[in-house]
Amino acid sequence: MRMSRNLHIRKKFPVICIDGGPCSGKTTAIPKIVSWLESIGRIPIFVPESATIFKQSGFQPEKNGLCNFEFQRQLLYFNMEKEDRMIEAARRLENPNVVVLCDRGTMNAQAYMAPGEFERLIEAERLDLVALRDKRYDTVIHLRSAAFGAEAHYQMSDVRQETPEQARERDQKTLEAWVGAPHLYIIDNRTDFKGKIERLKHVVAHAIGYPEPREMEKRFLMVPTPPSKIPAPATALDITQVYLVNNHAVERIRRRMQIGHGAVYFHTIKTGASGNLSEIERKIDEATFYRLFQTRRDLSFNVVRKTRYCFVWNNHYYELDYFIEPLKDLCILEAEQYLPNQHIEIPIFLTPALDITTHPSYSNYRLAKM
Repeated sequence: MRMSRNLHIRKKFPVICIDGGPCSGKTTAIPKIVSWLESIGRIPIFVPESATIFKQSGFQPEKNGLCNFEFQRQLLYFNMEKEDRMIEAARRLENPNVVVLCDRGTMNAQAYMAPGEFERLIEAERLDLVALRDKRYDTVIHLRSAAFGAEAHYQMSDVRQETPEQARERDQKTLEAWVGAPHLYIIDNRTDFKGKIERLKHVVAHAIGYPEPREMEKRFLMVPTPPSKIPAPATALDITQVYLVNNHAVERIRRRMQIGHGAVYFHTIKTGASGNLSEIERKIDEATFYRLFQTRRDLSFNVVRKTRYCFVWNNHYYELDYFIEPLKDLCILEAEQYLPNQHIEIPIFLTPALDITTHPSYSNYRLAKM
């Protein structure tokens, strides 16, 4: 079976990566999510964890002459091939109810390598960081290790040999590897494990658009703060957003570029009122982006350009946008509100000026009209 060109763009179903630290409950949680997906009429396709398969096959890093760098290189390629084959097979089902669940993903290797080694690996193999992190998965969900806030339930074993301190370090490195992804969610240990799975279920429901696709985010107008003041690893992205001619909905295309690493492109259609929007988003390739730009751009709108800083604070993923065009020096903070009645806390190092979640004057759509 030959895999299609631009496989991760041409598919018509969501691909969700579920990652996490040691003893995060991932192994127990995923079968429950599979059962729930089946109960609502979806067709879950499960991609098992690659490292487990490798180790069960007799490969161990730093044993029998296999250095960790080579172990992670082979593991990365095995993981990509395994995911691609599963996704291609799922695509051949031609069923819109398919949901692909990946147990860990390509960026996981970064947490198990020395600083700078992952970058050296992808450079040596001529791989694209943005393609590995942003194009392959529509949603990334990180389950926090029990070593963060549920220490009484953290257990070491023959398979899990990390101490709680080592588990916290591994968990944090794994999470930081995904910072910059378009849709990243963190499930912490604020509840018991049953509650943790329920929150995971809510995130998966949001990711697949069940019962309907909704844009649920909080937006705040901020007092501009230098990005250097963000006390957490942050990924900087350049965003270019263009509105298309559409008399019935808000339709736009977006280029999301990480300088030096590549870009990912999106086509989005929104309907409904501000604060209660239905949103359908899909990835497109570069050629489609520029074709739509040239043939369907709505010239009554300005092109929106901004620099976005993605970071995690207090177990939530934030995007801080500094606008360049059409209104310079505007600063807006966005955070997805994916749980019922979820309170979004403003990071203490930022100063909010106004909650603009339902304020139409500050929507990208209105700003592009300036």
